[in-house]
Amino acid sequence: MSAVGVSPSLSAPRAGYWVMVGEVTHATVPELHEQATTLELAGDLELDLTGVERIDSSALALLLSLARRARRSGGKLRILHAPTGLVSLAELSGVRSLLALTPG
Repeated sequence: MSAVGVSPSLSAPRAGYWVMVGEVTHATVPELHEQATTLELAGDLELDLTGVERIDSSALALLLSLARRARRSGGKLRILHAPTGLVSLAELSGVRSLLALTPG
């Protein structure tokens, strides 16, 4: 469990819409990546980050991987409610143009 008590998780309440909660950090990204491989992805994907409590630069690799996977399935990844810190990290890392981030 994360320090604030919410285990990181990734779920798909409906087709084309995934929800990520908890901490998205170096320690949790491998678990979230594994969860992502079990979820069906066909076409466009909206990823809701409303429930993300903490995020670090490791999240960028996960999000870029999901964006690549969406493109391979003929769709696009759109990230909803992106924390301000994530948007800043994407800009500083030069990958902002690769991720459709909608600030939350």
